[in-house]
Amino acid sequence: MSVLGSPEMDYQSLGNIFKGLAASGSWGCFDEFNRLIPEVLSVCTVQFKSVCDGASRFEHDQTSTHQIIIEGDQINLDPTCGAFITMNPVINCLHTTCSSDMQGYLGRSDLPEGLKALFRPMTVMVCLLLSTLFQH
Repeated sequence: MSVLGSPEMDYQSLGNIFKGLAASGSWGCFDEFNRLIPEVLSVCTVQFKSVCDGASRFEHDQTSTHQIIIEGDQINLDPTCGAFITMNPVINCLHTTCSSDMQGYLGRSDLPEGLKALFRPMTVMVCLLLSTLFQH
């Protein structure tokens, strides 16, 4: 499942998405995750940490480890669930207009440290190869 992050998303809708991923064993990709407002990202940290903690203590032969709590709801966990996030760089601009040569995107938030700790960072570079460069 892929979800495009937007400032209009609230913690309840994200909680419902995490519940669905956790219960079904699905994987989700949250695109432009740092477009969410900082307060929502903060609550999201607690929600996703519940999923991560449940998956790390899950034991197939012990049913007591098969449940997690998200937003007060008990969820039967399928430990094959997972989540990925994509982000664009943050611009910290103090002026009403920013120069066009600044790297990053307006309207992006820094992730809370607790949320950063739940994901492994990696850099993706996209290279466009033009067919005209290749001659037989």
